[in-house]
Amino acid sequence: MQNLVPRKGFKGRNFSRIMGIQMKIQIVENKDLTKNQKKTINKARVAEWGIEEKKRISKDYEPETLWFFVKKNRTVVSLGAIRPLEIDYMSKTYSIGGICSVISIVKNKGYGSMLIAGMIKYSKDSGKTILGFTMQKEFFKLAGLKTEEEFIQKFIYMKPSGEQIYDSRGDGIYYQGKDKFISKVIKSSKPVYIGVPHW
Repeated sequence: MQNLVPRKGFKGRNFSRIMGIQMKIQIVENKDLTKNQKKTINKARVAEWGIEEKKRISKDYEPETLWFFVKKNRTVVSLGAIRPLEIDYMSKTYSIGGICSVISIVKNKGYGSMLIAGMIKYSKDSGKTILGFTMQKEFFKLAGLKTEEEFIQKFIYMKPSGEQIYDSRGDGIYYQGKDKFISKVIKSSKPVYIGVPHW
């Protein structure tokens, strides 16, 4: 995969590069998604996790969220997103990417691994740490991400009201950027307070 990541100054335009014969990854900012792309995302979410997981794409994701679409010809075969997240931790603010909504629409063909490869390339090229949580860490490990068992327990969602929300089930999946954020969290006993639910 070459030149996958949006260049400096990227304004959310559709961005595609050929991965191989008939295969490509397209990256689109949330604010620039078409109606058909939003329908594709929700159709995949409902099929994978049920009707309660249908989203208001424009409202439930940040405008700068990056959606990754793996396509065979013109058909989307896997998709996922990286959300922009600001996390204050130990007197420093970290800008990381939150891995979410990873779905292989066509399964057992390696399309999910292609998707993760695209996300890893984004991390390498941008220097940003990317992090998600899952109950299926073995797939993500095989696809090239690092894993940390029960890592979600270190992250506490702080509601605007001040209420703290804990999640006890979920392993971390990540690719560490230049900030070494993950290593710092692993080494410290201090929890990480986040301003969004466990994405």
